[in-house]
Amino acid sequence: MFTQVTVTGTLEDASSNPVAGAWLTFTLTAPIRSTDGTIIACTPVQAVTAANGTFSVILSATNDTGTVPQGQVYRLEIEAPSLISNNIQDVGTYFPVYYFPLPASAAPTVTLNTLLAQ
Repeated sequence: MFTQVTVTGTLEDASSNPVAGAWLTFTLTAPIRSTDGTIIACTPVQAVTAANGTFSVILSATNDTGTVPQGQVYRLEIEAPSLISNNIQDVGTYFPVYYFPLPASAAPTVTLNTLLAQ
């Protein structure tokens, strides 16, 4: 069984304005298995930011006792609504891709900033 951790945060632009409607996609870099036979696949888990830029998503910890293989991390890709006005060809603005482990000790809730600072 895997520890469930709620990851929260606020997405802001360079001017510290909230970014509403951005997609955050969290994907394990490889499947993980627990000693009870539970498998977590690399299926993307998505969250969308609210009008104030906040988001919340529940993910499985990557280092519970008995997790095989150890050392897996989440890949996070963020796509914001287009920051270029009146250009229907532009589908969005992408931020850098981030990688982070999700320790069971972070349960029940941790901010994304805390995870990225590891």
